[in-house]
Amino acid sequence: MFTGVEQIVNLMTNQKITPSEAIKIYKSADGDMDHIAKVYNYCKDKETNNFVGYIIKMVKPGEYVEPKKTFKKNQFNDFEQRNYDFGDLENKLLGWD
Repeated sequence: MFTGVEQIVNLMTNQKITPSEAIKIYKSADGDMDHIAKVYNYCKDKETNNFVGYIIKMVKPGEYVEPKKTFKKNQFNDFEQRNYDFGDLENKLLGWD
């Protein structure tokens, strides 16, 4: 077994991936281990009938788009921030000005 396959088998221990399945995943991702890890971390908690098939499909280049993190805006942050010259403010607070 070569290194990429071993890494996939070790990464996906909870899914009990076989070496032949790991080879298919590796080839589908064109050997991009970082991409495989991102897709696995995204998909590991998803309920699917065929986890390996789902991973093989998702690791293909252009299939998986990393979700953007959205931040809920609340009323506390719903105003224009003030602009300060922090260098000038620091000098005044230290009594240097």
